[in-house]
Amino acid sequence: MGNLNKVLVGVAFVLAGTVSAPVLAGGKVNVMLQEWRMVADSKKVSAGEVTITVQNRGKEKHEMVLLKTDVPYDQLPLKREGGIDEKGAGSVVDEIEDIEPKMIKSMTVKLEPGSYVLLCNIVEEDAGKMEEHYKMGMRTPLIVQ
Repeated sequence: MGNLNKVLVGVAFVLAGTVSAPVLAGGKVNVMLQEWRMVADSKKVSAGEVTITVQNRGKEKHEMVLLKTDVPYDQLPLKREGGIDEKGAGSVVDEIEDIEPKMIKSMTVKLEPGSYVLLCNIVEEDAGKMEEHYKMGMRTPLIVQ
């Protein structure tokens, strides 16, 4: 190998060592639903493609709404008839409906940096009493960086 080739190979190795690997964006969030809780295994995720897997460990049907909002997760505006005002609180990115007990469902969404809320917005009457799942504690923040 000539001197010029040796120099070029050496330069290639030096340059290869200085180039950093691309940062992987996105991630995964696992969410557990149960009366009257919503628990995510992560409150922060990188921007990009994110897979959210929801498991209903409760005894009632739930849903999981992903809302992008600047309003604190526990102070979203409520509708008069119950539940949160999804349009007034921010913008719905996606949702998983009809998550029956013991069921696991997933969705993959592309998320931009910002503040999000995962919530159950079911409002129903049970034994003469109104149950507003969001107000009863079924909500959690998600920060996308």
